[in-house]
Amino acid sequence: MLRLLVTSLLLVCSGTLCKAQAPAPMLFSRLTVNQTHIAFAYAGDIWVVERNGGEARRLTTSPAEENFPVFSPDSSQLAFSRQTGGNWDVYVMPSTGGEARRLTYDPRSDLAAGWTPDGQSVLLHSSRNLQPQLYTIQLTAVLPNVLPLPKAIAGSFSPDGARIAYEPMGGVGDWRFYRGGDKGQIWLANLHDGAVEKLPQGDYNHDQPMCVGDKI
Repeated sequence: MLRLLVTSLLLVCSGTLCKAQAPAPMLFSRLTVNQTHIAFAYAGDIWVVERNGGEARRLTTSPAEENFPVFSPDSSQLAFSRQTGGNWDVYVMPSTGGEARRLTYDPRSDLAAGWTPDGQSVLLHSSRNLQPQLYTIQLTAVLPNVLPLPKAIAGSFSPDGARIAYEPMGGVGDWRFYRGGDKGQIWLANLHDGAVEKLPQGDYNHDQPMCVGDKI
């Protein structure tokens, strides 16, 4: 009986020790992927890791919070947003690391959302005009250009840059079982003639569109 009791105590203690030594789960935020690497936000910084695994490397060391990373089409650069004083602005840096350069200076938050297909401009969404809209800003420009969409939350360009898939309103796409009138929608706009195609809406939410080849 004593031997059984000792054995049971040893099993319980060893199980507790294993749990204590197990790595704690990490709460990653938004991420972006290219052919070889994954960049992601964690603990207020941008990190990068190879897609095959390995040790992650921190790209940003600013005391400010960084998030919303997006690789450029050729993967040479990384756009992201940095929060300073409660306001987000868009920055760009080499995807291998280095000094980040600030692109936007508006007192309202600017959140990096993507790139134009030629890699010369960053796509961002902001409420500069007191309502959410999508903008592009060239890497060498001072002010962004608003896209001809009355209201847009998030978007992604088609490979030829002629169309953009976007959210026309905020919706409640993050509510898994929401099925009311504010369900998330995705529209596809032709930037040349303004024609808009509404993706079919079923019994679900649409959110965060991404154009990949000829698919959304």
